[in-house]
Amino acid sequence: MSLSDEEQLDQIKSFAKKYGSAMISGILIALIAFFGWEYWQKKNLAEAQNQTAKVQKLMDEAKAASGQPNALATVSEAADKIVKDDADSVQAIQTQFILAKLAYDKQDYAAAEKALKKVENSKVKDAGLVQIVKIRLADSQLAQKKYDEALKTLSTVTEPAFKATADELRGDIYVAKKDNA
Repeated sequence: MSLSDEEQLDQIKSFAKKYGSAMISGILIALIAFFGWEYWQKKNLAEAQNQTAKVQKLMDEAKAASGQPNALATVSEAADKIVKDDADSVQAIQTQFILAKLAYDKQDYAAAEKALKKVENSKVKDAGLVQIVKIRLADSQLAQKKYDEALKTLSTVTEPAFKATADELRGDIYVAKKDNA
């Protein structure tokens, strides 16, 4: 038994009356969720690009000021602002690497250690980057003859990819301590 055109139209009307508002609400919710997600992604991308631009500017300033005696002080204020904005970001670690390098170039190992300690316990998702911070921190402690602190810092290097580098630095520390056994 087939339905006539009028009966089919009546069924469609009753279906639309019964479920129409729920379907429209569902479609609207889906559209709002989709465009909200897109907005959030674009906002995060813009913030990350902005932070990366700040780090690039800092790198340029550090390069320009590298020969000057007050290079560390010149760059330090901008670097501290980046770290204060988000201490658990890759950009914060990069800025502290820049400060540590400037301090190392001036043989100011205490300043290099201070810069690296700011991001030593960063919760950034890149575990390798955190391991590099710890290795460089141990190196600055070695340069200051803080052998036990350097060994303690190296004991926190746990990633297998950095084991050889950590072991080499550990050997350098033992040689500097004259603990050749």
